[in-house]
Amino acid sequence: MLKLLIINNMKRILLDIILLLVIIMLPWEVSVLVGLFILFYLKSFTEFILFGLILDIFHSGVSLQSNISAYRFTLAFIVIFLISYFLKKRLKFYSR
Repeated sequence: MLKLLIINNMKRILLDIILLLVIIMLPWEVSVLVGLFILFYLKSFTEFILFGLILDIFHSGVSLQSNISAYRFTLAFIVIFLISYFLKKRLKFYSR
């Protein structure tokens, strides 16, 4: 049981590192697609929202203004995360 938990955590950490590298090195379109794949691959990928903020910082140049349009990736990732949360419950073939 402990070995399975360690393997799952290592897989999660590896996917986090891969997504972070994709965000830093590749265009935002590729980052979003990889993030969506990981979101549906893992049962609960709450880091998805944090990666939206990182994507805003790297590709949009977020400043310290309180302009909500500067955080478009973060807001989009929150909406996508909530939709996927309810969608995963309704999919019959999703057994994770």
